[in-house]
Amino acid sequence: MDRNQVIALSAILQSAILVNRLATIGSIPNEERNPLLHSIFAMTPENIQDVYDGVENIKPGLQGFAQGLKNVPSQAKIYFYSLISLEKSLSNDSETLTILASGLESISTRLQHFDMTHENIIAGIADLYTQTLSKLSPRIMVRGDQAVLSQPHITNEIRTLLLAGIRSAMLWRQYGGTKFSLLWPWNKLPETAHQILLEI
Repeated sequence: MDRNQVIALSAILQSAILVNRLATIGSIPNEERNPLLHSIFAMTPENIQDVYDGVENIKPGLQGFAQGLKNVPSQAKIYFYSLISLEKSLSNDSETLTILASGLESISTRLQHFDMTHENIIAGIADLYTQTLSKLSPRIMVRGDQAVLSQPHITNEIRTLLLAGIRSAMLWRQYGGTKFSLLWPWNKLPETAHQILLEI
């Protein structure tokens, strides 16, 4: 399977895994989250490695595919496929695409004053997700611990991770990804993911 497609898919999977973990236990490793935040603002990367500030930063996603999704929670798998479907809806909605692009450009100007992990940036991305992607179908319903999900900063983080997943899904499609290419067991996804891991 195309290496760039596998990298992008692994980033989608990493977003999905982190959303599930955040919704259930309320915390995630910054070193796994931050590369996904970085991808949101990587508007003109020279290559796919630049999108995530290095392929090694999406190791958890690559490991998920290399192991055939055996250790990926079922809810995370649902988020993964939902993100791909949601991006497809977005690609067919030029008005929402325009609003999303404009919103991200506006938020990126704040990076002159705030780090990308600052709550001001996270809240801005989450609000943009609510204004755009949450209105499209399929609407992603996040399940988890209600005591965790009731915290505004957690829901903001979750929406930000979902938007990062959409960013990677767009990248996957730009590299020629299709739903047909995800069918098991005919694709070479696990094999390619394993090969990339060996190179990291």
